[in-house]
Amino acid sequence: MIDLENLIKQTKSLKLLYVEDNKDVTETTLFILEDLFDDILIAVDGKDGLNKFKNNKIDLVLTDIDMPNMDGLEMSKAIKQININQPIIVLTAITDIKDIKEANDIDIDSFIYKPISDINILFNKIEECVKKMNNNKELKEK
Repeated sequence: MIDLENLIKQTKSLKLLYVEDNKDVTETTLFILEDLFDDILIAVDGKDGLNKFKNNKIDLVLTDIDMPNMDGLEMSKAIKQININQPIIVLTAITDIKDIKEANDIDIDSFIYKPISDINILFNKIEECVKKMNNNKELKEK
């Protein structure tokens, strides 16, 4: 069981980039994410997301795959070329094996299938990324 209070303490100061082209999904998901993050940048597609990533210090990326202009995997690949350690969580309704293989090749941190039926799954994936970020920060400090 996730310790939500502790997770909120760890995420409130982080900047989240949320990339989703569906306005209804964005509104619903933001309702959940706003409890965890005070600073959320929203992008409408991968091209917009990559631009926002390049122009801001982003702690965590949460992205859809299937979007116009540039899909989430293309964007993630470009982000990983900038920062190989960037935590990225992919939300997708697509279960295509090709996409899953490509995400593994890019080193995506987590996959979550939409619609999200249990928000604890999302919270757990975010917590895993926060732990990874903290471990990387500790290694750099040593």
